[in-house]
Amino acid sequence: MLDNIICGLLNPFVMTRTGRNRLAMVVLIALSTCPSANGAVGARIAQSAQHVNKAETQIQRHEPAAIVKELDAKPGIQGDPQMYDEDRIEEWLEKYKQAWENQDAELVATLFTENARYAVNPLENVLNTRQAIKAYWSAGAAGAQKDIKFDHELWSAANEMVIVHWTASFVRAATEERVNMDGVFRLGFVHGEGGGLVCSLLEEWWFLAADLQSRDVPVKTAPFSLKTKISTPRYDETIDYYKGAFGMALAEAWDKPDDRGAILVFDNGRDEALFEIYYSDEIHDFSGLSLQFRVRDLNAFLEKLPGQYEYEGPKPRPWGATYLYLRDPNGILIIVYEGGM
Repeated sequence: MLDNIICGLLNPFVMTRTGRNRLAMVVLIALSTCPSANGAVGARIAQSAQHVNKAETQIQRHEPAAIVKELDAKPGIQGDPQMYDEDRIEEWLEKYKQAWENQDAELVATLFTENARYAVNPLENVLNTRQAIKAYWSAGAAGAQKDIKFDHELWSAANEMVIVHWTASFVRAATEERVNMDGVFRLGFVHGEGGGLVCSLLEEWWFLAADLQSRDVPVKTAPFSLKTKISTPRYDETIDYYKGAFGMALAEAWDKPDDRGAILVFDNGRDEALFEIYYSDEIHDFSGLSLQFRVRDLNAFLEKLPGQYEYEGPKPRPWGATYLYLRDPNGILIIVYEGGM
């Protein structure tokens, strides 16, 4: 009976690692000092402990904290029990709730470390600085959403990683469209000033559903995409420029007598913005025209920009954005910017 109870408690899914170690120590002391303890009980417990060690090794290979240590080596994964005190985590989550519901990008910036990893989509849209996180929030929430409600439930604060389930609801200011979200956070923390927690790792996975019936504008008549056409004798050069600078993909091309053109799209699976490059013998005057591209992280964009592209900046603007200036082969002013609208 005793060996069944002990072996059950040694199960890695029942107790924490620290608890199992302490229990094992107590059991070993008891077995060594208790005359009635027989060898069969000790052998059974030793065998169970061996299985536990093997199971723990397998679990660790897939633990989020182990993966983050190996791939990201962020300072928030420190194994400090106080780091994962539920009251401190709830305090951080309440500040996050306040920041979102009040569209306060300044407050949200204080919740993250200078080099925090913030993965809106862990596969592609990853922010790696506090400045980029602030810019993302300024562009995505401030002024663009209203009637915001955010709720959360702490699911786990173990294995040096925090898992939180959250729901959110808001109205898109531009379309009066009600949006409902349901998601999960994976969080890592470091100690901040005053004893509070500061987030060094946030990864999120979420589902989104829009209530199309809440729109004041009929759905079928509302524009959902913008296409810009550039007519130019520098046809091939222009296509190569936008593909090289912005990673645009060729979606369509045609070459007929007196009718030659191509459609470029951003290589993100969406079609909100398209470029039509059209061949023309006529040289047009594009003075006064600028094409502006907003990015999540301007420094990351610069790192990927091929060396042959000339630019000015980055230059901070009074309204909180940072601008990078380029010129395409037709003399069109290109502005790539972070923050603002």
